[in-house]
Amino acid sequence: MRGFWLALLAVSIVNPARADWLADAWSNHEIGTPAINFNRTGVVTIVLPEELVAQARATGLSTEGAVSAFLGRYAPPICSSLIDMNVPHANLKVDFLLEHPVALEDADAATQEDAAEALNRALKSPSTRSVPRIQRLFVVDAKPLSLSIGYAPDHKVRCVEPPVANF
Repeated sequence: MRGFWLALLAVSIVNPARADWLADAWSNHEIGTPAINFNRTGVVTIVLPEELVAQARATGLSTEGAVSAFLGRYAPPICSSLIDMNVPHANLKVDFLLEHPVALEDADAATQEDAAEALNRALKSPSTRSVPRIQRLFVVDAKPLSLSIGYAPDHKVRCVEPPVANF
C-alpha cells in the first residue's frame, strides 16, 4: 500500500509541472515562436523553442514526449484536410526542429541580411510609427530530427469545412 501512495504522489507532482511548461508555450514569444506544419506526405513538421524543450525535459519528458504533449495540446484546433489531429495516431511521423536564440552579431551573413530586409520592409510600411529594432533573434535548425511518436489529442474540436461556393 505504501508503494501505491508513493506512486500516486509522484504522479501528482509530475503532472502539474507538465501543465506549467505547456500552459503558455504557444503565447510566450520571449523564448521563441513554435510552429506546426502539415504536408501531403503525412509528416508533421514542428518547431519548438530550445527553452521550451528544456522546460519539458526538466519535468522528465524525452524529446518525443515533449513533442507529443505539445502536439496533443495545440494541434487539434488546426483543422486540415491533410491529417486529422482530432484522432490518435500510433506512429505519427514528425520532423522536429529546434529554435535557438542567437545574438545578431553571432548570426551568419544570410540571417543578418534577412534581418536587414525585414527592417527595411518595416520602415517602408505605412503602419510603422517608430524606428523598428531587433530585440531578439531566433534561428531554426536546418536539419530536422525525424521522430515517430504516439499521438493523442488532449481535447477534440469540431472542424467545419466551408461550403462549396456556387457563383
